[in-house]
Amino acid sequence: MRRRQQSAFANPVLVGAVTVLVVIVAVFLAYNANKGLPFVPTRELKVQIGDGSNLVPGNDVLEGGHRIGFVSELKPVGLQNGTTGAQLTLKMSKNQGDVPVDSRVTVRLRSVLGSKYVEIAKGSSSHVFADGATMPYSQTNVPVQLDQVFDIFNPPTRTAVQGNLVGFGDTFAARGGDLSSTIQSLPALLGYLTPVAAYLSDPASGLVRFFNSLDSFTGAVSPVSGALVGLFRDSATTYGAIAANPGNLEATIAKSPNTLSVSTTSLRVQQPFLVDLARFGGYLTPATASLKGALPNINPALEAGSVTLRQTPVLNQKLQQLMDQLKSLALDPGTN
Repeated sequence: MRRRQQSAFANPVLVGAVTVLVVIVAVFLAYNANKGLPFVPTRELKVQIGDGSNLVPGNDVLEGGHRIGFVSELKPVGLQNGTTGAQLTLKMSKNQGDVPVDSRVTVRLRSVLGSKYVEIAKGSSSHVFADGATMPYSQTNVPVQLDQVFDIFNPPTRTAVQGNLVGFGDTFAARGGDLSSTIQSLPALLGYLTPVAAYLSDPASGLVRFFNSLDSFTGAVSPVSGALVGLFRDSATTYGAIAANPGNLEATIAKSPNTLSVSTTSLRVQQPFLVDLARFGGYLTPATASLKGALPNINPALEAGSVTLRQTPVLNQKLQQLMDQLKSLALDPGTN
């Protein structure tokens, strides 16, 4: 009996068959590992995201760096905001616990080759998602992925970058000495820059107030930007005409000091008049305030007066003739 049992286990056909069976089972389990191992209880959770982000069934689901499940299905769905997104079906092991309803899901990059995984950050709510429930779009996040960043380097962009590199290379090729001199002088420049930066950072310098005022100035200029464009365009024409006659410009600059001196003297003499004019303007302010209410009555009078004034020259001529005749009559000796 002992000899038969030994010969049965020593049969090479039986050993080969068992080996092949074990290999087949191992390959089957390895092939279906991304779809879950058999006889392992799982919980299903559906997640709505705004972008599929090149996820594929079989991608891992991680929590705190540990694999707790996988993506079993991915399909397009309509989101609450009216756009089209993707719905992930996650299969997670039940022994990892329930998922609170305030949990969040993020799609992250696993490698530079484009592989992705789904990360779950569990919340603290006492309520949990039921098996087969759906996590809303508002609790998911799909950040910009590295492969999306690389997509900006399309063929035209790559060609332009190559051209830029060639241009920069040509720029620095013959200026190595100048570049070295610049780098050598940087310590001295930074030494002078330190007190300047300290002064600018001092609140007493008013740098913050300066930028606030600059912001107010640009806000005031923005509505009249169209007029300013025309102003600069016309200024270019004016400066072009001045540049065409440099001799006249030199003569103007040469005479400017005398002109300014005379203007200063003239303005000093005009100062009393300007003071009286300012006082007169103050007296005139109440009258101008009342003028708005009187304009409806004044406007018809001005319109009628304009018609009458057009006939005044003829009247003046006849009146001049009358006065001449009256003068002749007064000077005539026979009148006395």
